[in-house]
Amino acid sequence: MGAMLALIIEVCPGEAKIPREIRFRVETADGARLAEASAGFQIGTPPPQNDPGEVMMVPFAVDFRTVQLPAAGRYQIVVDLMTEGVEETVLAFRAAFPSEASN
Repeated sequence: MGAMLALIIEVCPGEAKIPREIRFRVETADGARLAEASAGFQIGTPPPQNDPGEVMMVPFAVDFRTVQLPAAGRYQIVVDLMTEGVEETVLAFRAAFPSEASN
């Protein structure tokens, strides 16, 4: 696939000590899974220099460079925070291969 995904998750201070899981899926346009990765995270006690109630940022980078797409076409990356009440985020994209780009 030749791509990486970078994102930042905002975490409220009241949720900083709660262990969380995030899941990333690469799918075809009709939802067939091609690859999946997940990670756990927990911030712990907010840094003392933060203002009361200040949202904390958690950076993530996910390497999809080894994912093989079967053909040119539409695909999507689904980001799931595995949290009740929070919808998945779907990032749609179109893949084209150099040999198919001129067709």
